[in-house]
Amino acid sequence: MEISGNGLETLAGLGATSVKGEVRVQYNAELVDVLDVAEFIPTSTIYFIHNKKLWCGNAEMALTLMKANGFLGGMFLDDNLNGCGDL
Repeated sequence: MEISGNGLETLAGLGATSVKGEVRVQYNAELVDVLDVAEFIPTSTIYFIHNKKLWCGNAEMALTLMKANGFLGGMFLDDNLNGCGDL
């Protein structure tokens, strides 16, 4: 699943969705909050790439919530707010 190149500020409202495979959240210029990603858990890796307003701490909190909900995959961060990099 890819969420790319739109005006979203958050991932709120996506609901509990089952995603088979990876999720890529990239090139979303206004995205600042991804905590709601914990509601839909991919079976693989989640990527947050080139989201210029996304603080990596917010993505890291989302990963903690996802793991609490049973997520066994990994997360990759690159070129977000202040160039924050990968985990």
